[in-house]
Amino acid sequence: MPGQGAENRAGRGSGFQPRKDYQPQVTTTELAAMVGQSLNTLIDAIQTGKTERLTGYLAFSSRFHHYSRRNQQLIYEQCPEATRVASYVKWKEEGFQVRKLDKEKREKGISILVPKFPKGYQKSERRRPEYREGEKQEDEYKQNEIAFVAHNFRIGTVFDVTHLLPEDQKRVPELFTPIEGDHDSLYQQFVRVAQNDNIKVVETLDTDGARGGSGLGFILVRPDQPSGNKAAVIAHELAHELIHTEEKRRQLSRQVKECHAEATAFVVMSHFGITIPYSAEYLTMWGNTPDTLRGELDVVTAAASKIITKVHALNPDEKHLQDETEYR
Repeated sequence: MPGQGAENRAGRGSGFQPRKDYQPQVTTTELAAMVGQSLNTLIDAIQTGKTERLTGYLAFSSRFHHYSRRNQQLIYEQCPEATRVASYVKWKEEGFQVRKLDKEKREKGISILVPKFPKGYQKSERRRPEYREGEKQEDEYKQNEIAFVAHNFRIGTVFDVTHLLPEDQKRVPELFTPIEGDHDSLYQQFVRVAQNDNIKVVETLDTDGARGGSGLGFILVRPDQPSGNKAAVIAHELAHELIHTEEKRRQLSRQVKECHAEATAFVVMSHFGITIPYSAEYLTMWGNTPDTLRGELDVVTAAASKIITKVHALNPDEKHLQDETEYR
């Protein structure tokens, strides 16, 4: 199982006392070799192309509505753990059944605002562009009609994945599969690395359904995911914080930024004995290929080495890695 062998090395709980076998003493030369091996593994995985899981996930996601900022806030206030919502009819069309909700326990659907369209108005078609290999998967939509600003609304009801029958919840396509094992100790060490660099880490469900996020001095992590996934998320966001200054966030494409962050997270987690099972598919989803990753190897290697070195430095009983890599 992914990451299971890292439990003994990563320890358990925030009060972790490093053991002699926590991590082998390595030199920067050995670390560079490890990083290179991890990146080759990732390149090989991307080379295989689209997987059935990725294509299924993209096709499924493309058929769901995307809500306004106001409705996103309403959804969060009523169901902060929501990740994907749709109307009762939409879930039914997709072959899923919303379970009977308990009115006595005040368990109900999520109320949102639905615009009232003028008589005779033909709603525009909004859909994701079809995926083609090598293209970016930006949140861009094709729209064939001229939009208007609605002033009149009615109350509508939508339901989250958690409102489905248990057996149907298991059938919902998932890209970010769970990482097995207890990796809370490693996650807490990543938190300390961030804090030592004056980066605030906040666990919150208010992430618009994303697993995490970052923004020049702060990192958000959803708490409702396994500890291994939380560790992978914070490694990804740490990479954003280390690499992407305000200027670079404006200059670089989303494809390149996500390539930097996810490839760095994959290398860092691999160093601690944990495989992120969805990294190759995530990179492919953003239009990355083996060639685009090869073009960013220097940036990824420097960032991964920086994070790994900082984690080792938290353990005083270890022979620390010498930070010989200049990072800018």
